[in-house]
Amino acid sequence: MKIIIAKHAGFCFGVRRALDITQEVQRKYGSKIFTLGDLVHNEEVLKDLEKKNIFSSREVPENSIVISRAHGISQKKKKEIKSKKNKHFDAVCPFVKKIYQAVEKNTDCLVIIFGNKEHPEIQAIVDDFPAVLVHKNANWITKKIEEKKVDHSISESPIPDSESRRVSASNSQNWHQNIFILSQSTENKEEFEKFWMKIKENLPNSKFKIQNTICSSARERQVECAEIARKVDKMIVIGGKNSNNSRELFKVAEKIASALFIQNENQIKKSFLANSNTIGVTAGASTPNDLIERCLKKIRAFKLSNP
Repeated sequence: MKIIIAKHAGFCFGVRRALDITQEVQRKYGSKIFTLGDLVHNEEVLKDLEKKNIFSSREVPENSIVISRAHGISQKKKKEIKSKKNKHFDAVCPFVKKIYQAVEKNTDCLVIIFGNKEHPEIQAIVDDFPAVLVHKNANWITKKIEEKKVDHSISESPIPDSESRRVSASNSQNWHQNIFILSQSTENKEEFEKFWMKIKENLPNSKFKIQNTICSSARERQVECAEIARKVDKMIVIGGKNSNNSRELFKVAEKIASALFIQNENQIKKSFLANSNTIGVTAGASTPNDLIERCLKKIRAFKLSNP
């Protein structure tokens, strides 16, 4: 049995950076530390952090050390952290920050994001810019625009220490004429292109600005995953259950080959791998190397050909 392992499986730059910052803060201060939400989307990594006295918190604590998660943070949350007299460290992925900044610079347009509104990366944006439309269905977006359900209210910019601004597009009769479309960082490029092309087709009288904000690392992994899936009998994707980039890898894999999405080696079943000559393995951007190695060891131990 042959195993093909993705070269780009495991931690991406943003995840590794967030972990390095967090562990450096812990070494420096040597006390209990809180991350505002899960630092990264992998259960094993979070358990390991807890052993080091680093805990995920849904609420902003007081008089503590707080680290912003890799997925982003709103300006509102930053203000709250400061107001509660915390010491704050920023571990947000630089690529995620660029998406926030792109939205901030285009508030004169109707902003549409291809993504999941429940994902923390998007929540950080919507928290400061509530008029932003977020969905993965172009027809849903079009319907919302046509029904004029977008928030047209004039609001001050949430950005602190900056001149108060008014969102001109949302106060205009032609508020829907200038549209800015971008993507959550871990989405699929082909699906994003179908999304904005459909919206342009549905709204021929609007002017569009399109920005591909899909992370280059996420895209690289998806392309590699597809290439491997075409060469194998079965494909295994290792990643956290809440990891969007891992789920997108799985979607890519299952379109091409028989695929399995797992969180750890205990979920690998001999029956799934039976009658397979070649197995492909990849992993999400927050999957630790030791977990990948354990999964590979489990696969090799089967010495397959029959269940």
